[in-house]
Amino acid sequence: MNYAPTAPYRPLGWRTTAACVAIGGTIVAHLLSDVASFATLGASEEDLGAALAQLAGGVGLLGASILAAVIFLVWFHRAAVNVRAFGATGLQFTPGWCVGWWFVPLASLWKPLAAVKEVWRASEPDGVGQPYGWTYARTPGIMNLWWTTYVVGNILGNLSGRIEDRQASAVLGVCCTVANAVCAACVIPIIRGLARRQEECGERLARAWQAPAAPPGYSGPPGYDARPGALDNPYAPPR
Repeated sequence: MNYAPTAPYRPLGWRTTAACVAIGGTIVAHLLSDVASFATLGASEEDLGAALAQLAGGVGLLGASILAAVIFLVWFHRAAVNVRAFGATGLQFTPGWCVGWWFVPLASLWKPLAAVKEVWRASEPDGVGQPYGWTYARTPGIMNLWWTTYVVGNILGNLSGRIEDRQASAVLGVCCTVANAVCAACVIPIIRGLARRQEECGERLARAWQAPAAPPGYSGPPGYDARPGALDNPYAPPR
């Protein structure tokens, strides 16, 4: 090994499973919210049952979305820390900003995608121990589809919540659910794929740091002299 890791490697492990389950849970919450919206289309504003159904659908969706976002960002932060353990240097995004860019207005439309792509590339197993080996790695095309549906889903969700017409709002809600379902179908393989890449990187890292044990009775190569001062002059002839 010709480098010193700047961070410890920890397997993504349970974080990967939790992120996938939480993202899948948001789709279930979207579907339940849509059912509540369509079931109460003909209800009057004074209908308490309809109001409670809509409230339950909205609160459930909000809670599932927040939970999924928190777990995903915890997973992504750990993944960004891990690439430092693999020896990658020259990275644009720190682990902190891999999370922070998701909350910056306007920049959140493209910076998080760039951060995910960088972490993916820096998790290249063939680049372990090579500071700039990750720069030659490529990202899967599914990332662009994931990000497109993520942005579209957020736009449709915001429009659905702002429109006063119930039927139009419900229709937009269904479109939002479809976009988010495609988004989830794309991001879950990305999460699992990145976890597998980092597991392989971790295995290669462990093998690289394991020094082979000397066989019994081995005292060094021919001509080697282990006496003090014997190696002071590397160009001296064997003794």
